Amino acid sequence: MAMSILHSAWARGALLLSFVLLLACQGTELVPTPVPTDTPVPTITPDIVATVDARVSRMLGEVATVTPQPTTTPRPTATPQPMVTPQPEPTPQPSPTPQPTATPQGQPTPQPTATPQPTPTVAPAATPTPTLAQVIERTKLAVVPIGYHTRIIGTGFIFKTEGKERVGLITNAHVVDFPDQWALWTVFPDDEKRRLQVVGVRAGNSDIDHLAVLEVRHPDIATLSVLEFAPEGGPSLGDSVTALGYPLTSAFGEEMTITSGIISTKHNCPWLGEDEEVECLKTDAAINPGNSGGPLINRYGEVVGVNTRKGIGFRVDSFGFAISSDFVRLWLADRLIDY
Repeated sequence: MAMSILHSAWARGALLLSFVLLLACQGTELVPTPVPTDTPVPTITPDIVATVDARVSRMLGEVATVTPQPTTTPRPTATPQPMVTPQPEPTPQPSPTPQPTATPQGQPTPQPTATPQPTPTVAPAATPTPTLAQVIERTKLAVVPIGYHTRIIGTGFIFKTEGKERVGLITNAHVVDFPDQWALWTVFPDDEKRRLQVVGVRAGNSDIDHLAVLEVRHPDIATLSVLEFAPEGGPSLGDSVTALGYPLTSAFGEEMTITSGIISTKHNCPWLGEDEEVECLKTDAAINPGNSGGPLINRYGEVVGVNTRKGIGFRVDSFGFAISSDFVRLWLADRLIDY
């Protein structure tokens, strides 16, 4: 490429030099070379300058002017783009089937609100009433005979135990109304005779029908039974009651006797004096000499009264009296005797 450019420049320079020489010679008169006369001399026309110009122009036209081409700046090689994987055309989803417009239904008739029913209270299972035989079997261990010297004169029952050996008994005052009280004794089931001590006596206008509290020592009070008093208010008329005691032992043996009846009436005991307010229970349960001081119990084995006396007189038949347990509790409270 460089050689071609130099060659062209040299050619142009030569032509320009020839052109200058021709111009210098244009004003110089040319001396024709003598020629033989016989040879005709050509006539030089004054158009030589034009002729030279024409030749120079022709020669210049034959020399192609080489125009230098600008250097091409290399273009940066394009980074090949990763081929785009054609994505599959999404499957057209079926158009949802238009649901039929629901026909408005009539408004439901409001139902009346149910009144909540109260939850029935489950009554506790009733405790079965024990039989009379079961009651007697449990209570007879707390009923003891009261003796004086060698014979049984009445009945008592255990209403409390205290400490390791002390046992409290209740009986009637007339049962222990003796000057030599050291001769009073009792005997527990399967036990020997034990001496009694009188610790409290209530005597009213008639000292034969009131109450007395006794105390006795027993080495094993855990083996004894204790009777409880019935709730305040006592039994009602017609309630069944049972009398326990040791009546007529000199004639019929020293065994406990059990008689039953009902509550016939409730009133103050008239033989205790008009100023005494001692409630007595009248019953048709048989009460005989020796029953005095023994318990009158209800069907649960609770003490409702202390048997006191029997009806005596001409044409009197089968009724007796007992001091109510309500009065007994009041009397014990007055004496500051716990039970």
